[in-house]
Amino acid sequence: MRTRGRMCGVFGGPRALRYFVAFLLLGVSAAWASITGSISGVVSDSSGAVIPGVTVVALNTQTGILQSVVSDNKGFYNVPALDIGTLKSMSSEPGSSVSAKRD
Repeated sequence: MRTRGRMCGVFGGPRALRYFVAFLLLGVSAAWASITGSISGVVSDSSGAVIPGVTVVALNTQTGILQSVVSDNKGFYNVPALDIGTLKSMSSEPGSSVSAKRD
């Protein structure tokens, strides 16, 4: 027996095959997904003047992973792709002491 325009057999037809492929694609994309966050801001002194060149460090206290960035010429910094957890942030300007803040 010959069929035209229909797929018969194991998948039960073209609609079932489309659902199966969609299910596989959604499952794969969910497996690759992860939840991360970021910290960003502007480094300034007590008078509000921005401070460029400050090293900002984020420490995940649960994993011990450190990520550091340096603020740009407008004092802006961004620490991307941080794993979820308890973070401690530290900053230091060249030639000064380190200040720490627990977030």
